[in-house]
Amino acid sequence: MDSLSIVIPGDQDARMLGTVDLEGTTVSLGITTTEPPRFDARRLSQTDQVLVQVDAFSCNYRDKSLIVDSASRMSANDWPVRDHFGSEFAGTVVACGDSVRRWKVGDRVMADAAYPGADVQGVPSGIVTNHASSGWVVAHEHRLARIPDRMSTEVAAAFSLGAQTAASMIRRAAVREGDRVLVASARSTTSIFLITALNQLGAEVVASSTSSWSPDETRFVAPALVVGTGEDADHRVPRGAGDFDVVMDPFFDLNLARTVPLLRMWGRYVTCGMQRQHPLFASATRPQGAEIEAALLQVVVNNLSIIGNCIGLEHDLASALETYDPARPSVPVDGVFAIDDGIAFVDGTFNERTKFGKMVMVYSDGRGGEHVP
Repeated sequence: MDSLSIVIPGDQDARMLGTVDLEGTTVSLGITTTEPPRFDARRLSQTDQVLVQVDAFSCNYRDKSLIVDSASRMSANDWPVRDHFGSEFAGTVVACGDSVRRWKVGDRVMADAAYPGADVQGVPSGIVTNHASSGWVVAHEHRLARIPDRMSTEVAAAFSLGAQTAASMIRRAAVREGDRVLVASARSTTSIFLITALNQLGAEVVASSTSSWSPDETRFVAPALVVGTGEDADHRVPRGAGDFDVVMDPFFDLNLARTVPLLRMWGRYVTCGMQRQHPLFASATRPQGAEIEAALLQVVVNNLSIIGNCIGLEHDLASALETYDPARPSVPVDGVFAIDDGIAFVDGTFNERTKFGKMVMVYSDGRGGEHVP
């Protein structure tokens, strides 16, 4: 099948699409033909494995650093000749190992990136693939989750990691109905998942953002209140201590020092990552040592909890899928692209500051239709 690839400029075996700039690194993209990986249902190493043909995929923030790394190696060494990317997908089962009982050919599935993983010996945990754009995924049967019939292929390709992480953060913070929760960097995809899940729980949500929001975007996250934190913002996050029961933050290197002081006594701060995930990434203003020291003093004085969260458990994704409602989606799909629009897809995913939600690349409709050539 045709697949979207990072390629060396001038690759004679690729249909070149062009280049996109990521943090000063030039990434060449092309369309290549990818054969299905060898799969033998009776081979001992694959009896518990499932072969999935990717119908659609999307990228998460972590994929940006992986793409930059691949493009940098290609530029320096002409190696690898090409590479694929993408850590989230929706696909169709096309083959099962002999011992597989959870799945059958034709099932629609997405990744289950449970971390720590399933309590089954030999089953890895965490991200299922970094190469979803190749069009093929081989995964242990416990590393997949069923796509509900009510969920479209486009939504499924943008759902699993954000929903699983948000459900885990809310569980780890023991958020209850009526808790006042500040969600930092509110336009990030993870934060949008958090806001919609917290709304469903009945928390009082304040979403802080340095970006401008359209009326449609603020309605999407309602009843959460969107407030600005920029110098010219009309509505800033209150600067006094003791305002929130919980802070949820996707980027601790941006927000920890300024949000921890906003917590009430016994408050909980939960973070799932950092903004500067690669040395080449532009660095936003970082807190100085004195600011961090002041924030940690508040942690001690006010008996606060700082919680680190990496993805989530299998039941976190299961609960998010069970409560998914197409009428009130967890995160918007900002754009849907065919393979010929690969440049716009990557540029929109990582460079478009007005993006709201996820960009999705579609290879097939996932319901028996032909894969897009």
